Parts: sequence; C-alpha cells; structure tokens
Amino acid sequence: MNILSDDVKILIRKLAIPASVGTLFQTLYNIVDTYFAGKISPEALSALTKSFPIYFILIASSIGVTVAGTSLIGNSIGEKKFNKASTYFCQLIFFSIILIFFITLIGLNLSDDVFKIMGSTDEVMNLGLDYTNIIFYGSFLFIIVVAMNSLLHAEGDTKTYRNALIISFLLNIFLNPILIFGFLFIPAFGMKGIGIATIIAQLISFIIIFNKVIKSELTKKIKKHLNDRVSDVVISDRLIDSATCLILPQSEPGAQLRKILEASGQSFGTTKPIFEVNKNHKLLKKLKDLKGKQFNSFVDFLYDYALIAEGGSPKDPAKYLRQLDKYLS
Repeated sequence: MNILSDDVKILIRKLAIPASVGTLFQTLYNIVDTYFAGKISPEALSALTKSFPIYFILIASSIGVTVAGTSLIGNSIGEKKFNKASTYFCQLIFFSIILIFFITLIGLNLSDDVFKIMGSTDEVMNLGLDYTNIIFYGSFLFIIVVAMNSLLHAEGDTKTYRNALIISFLLNIFLNPILIFGFLFIPAFGMKGIGIATIIAQLISFIIIFNKVIKSELTKKIKKHLNDRVSDVVISDRLIDSATCLILPQSEPGAQLRKILEASGQSFGTTKPIFEVNKNHKLLKKLKDLKGKQFNSFVDFLYDYALIAEGGSPKDPAKYLRQLDKYLS
C-alpha cells in the first residue's frame, strides 16, 4: 500500500477497517476487566467502575499524542521530507516522556481525592487505588506505545496496532483470572491482579509496536538512498528465499518483455517499481548493522540483485561484480 499514490477509496478501506477492529477490541478489553472485577466482590466492581474516569486520563493523553504525531509526521511524509518526519518522531518521543512524568506524578498523588469526590467508601477507595496506582506506574507503556504508533499510522499502517490490541485483549482474558485468584505458584493479587494483567498486556503491545517501528526506520533509510529509483520500499510478507524483489504495476510489462518491445521501436514511461525486502533474509539482517557509505553501497547491491532477478541489468555491472566478490568472500 502506497498512501501517496493509491486510490483514496481503497486507502480509506485499508486504513479504516483495521483501525475500527482495533477500537472494538480496546472496548472489549475494559469489559473483560469489569467482568472479572465483579467476580472479586461488588466493592471491587464499584472500585473499577470509579477508576475508569481516572484511567481515561491516560487514554485522553494518548489520543492527543497520537493525533499530533500522526498529523505532523504524515504531512512530512507527504512532502517527502523524511528527515523532517524523523525529527518530529524524535520530538514526539521526548514530549511523551515529559508527559509521562507529569501524569504519573498527578495520578499517584491525586487519585485518592478523586475517589473521595465521587463519594467512595474507604474499602472502595482502597480497592480502586490498588488498581490505579499500578496503572499509573505503568503509564510509560500506554503513552510510548501510542507515540510510536503515530509513526505507523502516518505511514498508513493501522494493522500493526490492531494486531497488538487483539493480542492484548486475548492475553488479558488469560491473565486476569490467574493474577486475581492465583494459580500454582502465582499468588492471588486480587484487585491488583487486574492492573498487573493490563501492564503485562501493554508490555506485549510495546514489543510489537517497537519491533515494527525499527523495521519501518530501516525501509525509510533504504528509500531515502534509492530516492527516484523506486516508488516505495516495503517489508515483504511473501518472499522466503530471496532477499529483495522489484514489483511493477500489473499494467506494466516486465523487464524482459520491455526489452523486446523497446527493440521493436516501442517506448515506455519511467514507471517506478516498488522495492520489496525480506526482513528475515541474512542479507537484510546484515544491512541493519551498516551505516553511512557502507549502508548505501549495500543497498545499491541489493537493488541490483533484485533488478537482475527481474531480468534487468545493473547500471554498472562491473561495480556489481566487485560487490558480489566482496560480500561472498
């Protein structure tokens, strides 16, 4: 998917459906917590219900970070100012860390006052604090996850966050009864167990999003170097043995057919291919460790590698052979 060139109707469908599914599972996540709180006691259910307004302070802050980050980074990507997009992303992470500090400080010190304002009994307030204190101690994960996700949303990737939310939801169903009531060597944490289960689920989301962001940064560096030679660089989900490949639109002839048609006097425009990379291939794993000129030289080698596989010829065959000898030795 190319958010700069694909049809708008197709893009809306590809972006909106995964985002809607993710929001559904985020809502179901809270329903699961409510269900298991009711299994503890009526007071625990009341405490969790009264905790939600406090919990949604985190959600509201997260949404603000996401909207701001997606807007700024998305505009920069649309202008093809990738360095500016990276700068905005770094600034967003820095701002998120500052925001985390203040939210954690305010949440830990003022949550009990909020429960009192809502007319909670001491038992309900203590149960509520057991939950909210753990949530605020883990606020780093909530806000950093959505901050990193703003980069993926700006690039048109709403599937990764959807997958993270679905996995978190399923993990929450599994962890809640174990941590609330105990199992084997795991003690019963009661109300705290709901908070701990939430933090563990968020940690898994963090790992998923972080891993995707790292891969996204790699494709952006490749695209920046290849510049006008390709229309986009994407992580392939179908390559197994090959490191890279070049994909042209279906309406365009392949490299070999193009040569035949050009030999007969027909001319073609300069349609840019999509450069697909296999993140699991050993050549791509080697690329992650390179920097500067070594990185650029290796990207050129991978591009020529894909070009030859499609029936084309490198611009400088002698250079390609020297690189091949170097990397094989």
